[in-house]
Amino acid sequence: MVTICNKETILANLNRVVGQVNGVSKMIETERDVRETLQQITAASAALRSIAKQLLVDYSAGCFGRAGKLDKKDLEKLIEQLFKNM
Repeated sequence: MVTICNKETILANLNRVVGQVNGVSKMIETERDVRETLQQITAASAALRSIAKQLLVDYSAGCFGRAGKLDKKDLEKLIEQLFKNM
């Protein structure tokens, strides 16, 4: 798990996802096996879900925005958005 309030780690993970997505694009261009391509898409999706979870943890810990003044309604909206996109 990413350390709380570690923006650098989150950005590194996002860059890794960018690389995965670029790899998927090349797999499609070169007509790689669909199962392999879907496996890479699944991995990228899982990585994005993990990043979203970490952002929510960091936000809850006060790393972003109003540090220490977490509004329950804002947190509920973020959680709803997170589950909606899963």
